[in-house]
Amino acid sequence: MNSLPELLTQVRAKPGYYNFGSAGVGSSSHLAAEMFNAAGGLKAVHVPFKLLGDALAEMYGGRVHYYLYPLPAVMPALRDGKLKPIASGGRSRSVALPQVPTMGESGLPGFTSETYFGLLGPAGMPKNLVTAINAETVKFLKTDEARQRYQQNGADPMPSTPEEFYKIQTAEYARVKKVVQDIGIKPQF
Repeated sequence: MNSLPELLTQVRAKPGYYNFGSAGVGSSSHLAAEMFNAAGGLKAVHVPFKLLGDALAEMYGGRVHYYLYPLPAVMPALRDGKLKPIASGGRSRSVALPQVPTMGESGLPGFTSETYFGLLGPAGMPKNLVTAINAETVKFLKTDEARQRYQQNGADPMPSTPEEFYKIQTAEYARVKKVVQDIGIKPQF
């Protein structure tokens, strides 16, 4: 499959025939793929993996047809030409892959699937310590060296405030909670 419209057309034409991979039931890649399937009207078989290498081997072998990977996890396979990106899940194109359109540009308007990383500390951490750590982190992420290092590995640093990060977490929690309920995932212990 060479484009998102081609993937959507093929998977829609054969409900239950195609496989999608993830890092396991309830993982971020599983939930991202379920949101993608819902947005695209797709019915595919979930194949969970414990190891990234196993998932990649199944993709190379053509037994897993798609996987919504966080870009930094697969940049080496993309650079080596072992995987082909057909669309990115971000609101805008990735700096690392500017030629790859977003899913919104490719036929799923409004669809996003982004991975967020942030620093967390224990509950009740003193506000002045949170503020100081955040200021140093933002300062580092704004350096050319950090920005270039992150971007060449497929990540776009987006420094923010603790309050902004909390808003992102809260919104993502609500979105993911709905997906978990819609697909009926039960807690795994």
